[in-house]
Amino acid sequence: MKCSWLWASVVLAVVTAGSAGLGCGADEATGGTSAGGAAGTGGHGGSGLGGGGAGGISGGGATAGGSGGSGGTCSSPDGPMVTGVSGTLADGASITVLGCGFGEKVQAAPVKFDTFDDGSNGALLRDHDPQWQPYDAVGLTYSNEAPHSGSLCVGHHNTDGEMFVTNSFTYAPASQEIFVSYWWKVDVNSAVGTIVKMTRMSSSSAAGGGGVYNGAGATTLGGTYDLASPGAGPYCAFTANAAGDDETPCTGSWDTNYLPAPPTSTWIKVDFHKKLSTPGSADGAIGLWSPGSFEIDRDDVMTRGAGASFLMDTVLLGTMDGSDEAHDYYVYLDDVYVDTSQARVEICDSANWAARSRCEIQPATAWSTTSATVTLNRGSFSPSDGAYLYVVEPSGRVNAGGRSVTFGSP
Repeated sequence: MKCSWLWASVVLAVVTAGSAGLGCGADEATGGTSAGGAAGTGGHGGSGLGGGGAGGISGGGATAGGSGGSGGTCSSPDGPMVTGVSGTLADGASITVLGCGFGEKVQAAPVKFDTFDDGSNGALLRDHDPQWQPYDAVGLTYSNEAPHSGSLCVGHHNTDGEMFVTNSFTYAPASQEIFVSYWWKVDVNSAVGTIVKMTRMSSSSAAGGGGVYNGAGATTLGGTYDLASPGAGPYCAFTANAAGDDETPCTGSWDTNYLPAPPTSTWIKVDFHKKLSTPGSADGAIGLWSPGSFEIDRDDVMTRGAGASFLMDTVLLGTMDGSDEAHDYYVYLDDVYVDTSQARVEICDSANWAARSRCEIQPATAWSTTSATVTLNRGSFSPSDGAYLYVVEPSGRVNAGGRSVTFGSP
């Protein structure tokens, strides 16, 4: 079951003998070395991930053939470079991604990663995991109705009238930055009128904001998204002022703020990022990505107005409906990931990041500028699927070309 994470940081050094690796500025003698790559007969660490003896990896790590040298500074001006993967790519196994340009991540592990597979069908989410506080009196339930991956997801049946049935997660300490990723699906029986609210990132009163729903620091994806109006999708907006009484569209204009409607009866992945600005300055960031549906990526946004001091600390799951009209639909979420940094590892279905249509996040257990150890999350991929590995560094840059990987093999 994909919830049974093995939070061990075991690194199995895998070396392919006889081939020269793509060193990050490695200074080879004969044959050269790279992180996870093969060595010739005595490369040494230059200005990148240094070599060692035959098969050596820099930093003194023991490998077949000897230990590596101390290496040097790895330079990757165009974003992360993935040079190797060590370990067996089995679901739940610990693997280490090697390369350079990964950036700094103070806390390697995400704040929260919930696949929901450790619950029970029909049980309340709040009862199994009290960290997910119900927004109404009840909150969401576990469901085995076609989860995105594994055996369970969470959801709710929205019927006529307003239904604010959802759960929130609040973490501490509060942060300047928040990144949320999740899979979302809606199955429609009928929809005369709906106001679907897909998710919210907020600032609780403890973080100086207006609470887990509205007010200062609130950021919403949803709004007047109406399932009864084909093509009329959600909008993205945030509240930057200290009073929490004015919304700003994520795109900068209400005329272009409404996004294409995502498909129904289909799991879609949503990545949502917010970085708080210096109060009164347009140096914050808003990012929203759903491959094949919509994309916003801005780093020139005033996400915190003059005089505001709130931080971010809350995620509200996107299962709510704000319409008092007739409707009948089910909404589900799965594999929810919450962190205070964009830095992460993903495995996707395309050799080109821009062409990806399906990606699964790999929760990290260790992180440095030259390596990331993660617990393999195969998610919706089958063992025979082709897949490609990507590293996203803290500012959002990613290796444009994926590293081809095979599940169940090193």
